[in-house]
Amino acid sequence: MSSVKLVLGIVVALDLELEKRDVNASFLHGGLEEEMYMERPKGFIQKDREKSIYRLKKGLCGTKQAPRQWYKKFDSFMHGRGSKSLNADRCIHIKRDKKKKMEISLSYYYISMTC
Repeated sequence: MSSVKLVLGIVVALDLELEKRDVNASFLHGGLEEEMYMERPKGFIQKDREKSIYRLKKGLCGTKQAPRQWYKKFDSFMHGRGSKSLNADRCIHIKRDKKKKMEISLSYYYISMTC
């Protein structure tokens, strides 16, 4: 959370533009490095397969690996476009162009649970 405050403080102090992007379905596209299986979800009915387990092909929100897999994919994308992550905080990526313009990207994972 301190990274968010730091970046927002810089934006306010230097009167910079701020652009926010929500990536709601990002966990649905995360790859998996190991085999993962799950039980049949309640309400999912498939005749002749009531006792089956299912192998996951992609990461799901709610698995312990989901945030890490998403970050690895995001980090690879950012490095591919010329950004470098800070040593102090790997969630902050900085990119400078030849005109001395700077782009600061901050990845922040937030879980909101509703009942």
